[in-house]
Amino acid sequence: MTSSLNCGVAIVGGGPGGVDAALACAGRGLDVLLVEERDLGGVCLNRGCIPTKLYLAAIAPLAELKAQAKYKLYPADTASASTAGFSMPALLARKNRLITGLRQATAKRLMEAGVRVLQGRATLSSPTSLLVASEDGENEVAFNHAIIATGSHPAYPPGLEPDNNRVLGSTQLLDLEEAPERLLVIGAGAVGLELAGFFHALGTKVSIVEAQDRLAPVEDPDVSTLIERLLKREKYSLYIGSPGVNLARDEHEVRLTLASGEVVVAEKCLVALGRRANTANLGLDVLGVEPGNAGFLATDEYLRVSDAVLAIGDVNGRWLLAHAAQHQGEYAARFLAKETSEPYDAGPMPSCVYGPVESFRAGKSQAELTAQGGEIAVSRENLPANPMAQAHGGSQGFVKVLWQDGRVAGITGAGHGVTAMASMASAIVASAWTGEQAQHFVFPHPGLDETLKQALLTPQELLA
Repeated sequence: MTSSLNCGVAIVGGGPGGVDAALACAGRGLDVLLVEERDLGGVCLNRGCIPTKLYLAAIAPLAELKAQAKYKLYPADTASASTAGFSMPALLARKNRLITGLRQATAKRLMEAGVRVLQGRATLSSPTSLLVASEDGENEVAFNHAIIATGSHPAYPPGLEPDNNRVLGSTQLLDLEEAPERLLVIGAGAVGLELAGFFHALGTKVSIVEAQDRLAPVEDPDVSTLIERLLKREKYSLYIGSPGVNLARDEHEVRLTLASGEVVVAEKCLVALGRRANTANLGLDVLGVEPGNAGFLATDEYLRVSDAVLAIGDVNGRWLLAHAAQHQGEYAARFLAKETSEPYDAGPMPSCVYGPVESFRAGKSQAELTAQGGEIAVSRENLPANPMAQAHGGSQGFVKVLWQDGRVAGITGAGHGVTAMASMASAIVASAWTGEQAQHFVFPHPGLDETLKQALLTPQELLA
């Protein structure tokens, strides 16, 4: 049996972008209906950034103890997970409790805001209607506008598909009740590095394979160099610049043969090789829209795919970041409420990697600036000069500022605690600071941010 519903704004997808768009639209008096097929919170809350950060926080004390043990403040074996009595089942239980609580809190916020939530699979049935299928039947939803916020899912090349036993995606890896003895990580982006760091801290022997010529290939080359140096020091096995050509698996192990002829053997394998948009079976043909590469949707300057439908977050492929989706969701609400007629402008989009070596970036990269032209310069400060970094044993790291025609155009950094600088760095880039502005701004002392200050004030070197 099919029921009929009407709404002003239909939102497909209850992840960070969809939820923020729903709350922002409802707050402006729009009649909102949100459709979610699985769990509120999307990948970020249930299977992505939130549980991984919980896991990384659980092993952070081990890293701190290890850093202090170098100065003989603690016995060297104090920093091991086994000595500390670390419990993987307890962490798994805590993760599940936290996710459940946050899901419930999200549902409560939506309800209190007056957002109707419908669980089911949504398919566009016309340019201004959805068909939502659930176990209880079907609902035909007519809308004035819709926002597609369906997110993305891991991409698995042929032969690297998870089997939920030896070869795993990040979701399955986060459900393990004990750490494997040996872990092979294919892909050295944010997901691969963060989970590699977690299991390495538990005593797992970690091998990382990256087909490109450096780890963290989307980050600044100086960041990649530092990560590689520190991971080698920590006895990670690194295979860089040689892609895998064959992955064999049996009931005991996985064996990855590289193009170089080397063979990497492990008990478990994590495949972390990018993502594809969740656009299959959305009925986009009724809009005359064809998804592009990896299923992502091309949008105009107002995030629209048609006159009545917008696409936000991972699904439009602009940035695969939860905070980007949230920002776009809030813009979509302002646009639909006719509060703005300006094109969408995110400004500098910050990003962070919370791996065994933290890193962040905001604004343009050195390669982007070089391609744009103009007078490009760089200034930097090393993290070990900072007393707060030294207090925590941070003996490696830096902050690097990129200048274009005398103004800050990009900032990046790596090392202990640097992700805390990302918001300030993004604000500086957005304001296009000059060196004089940096001189007049007060940074608290002592603080890690003083490294950012010194990087801004250090004499600039012109790039060739």
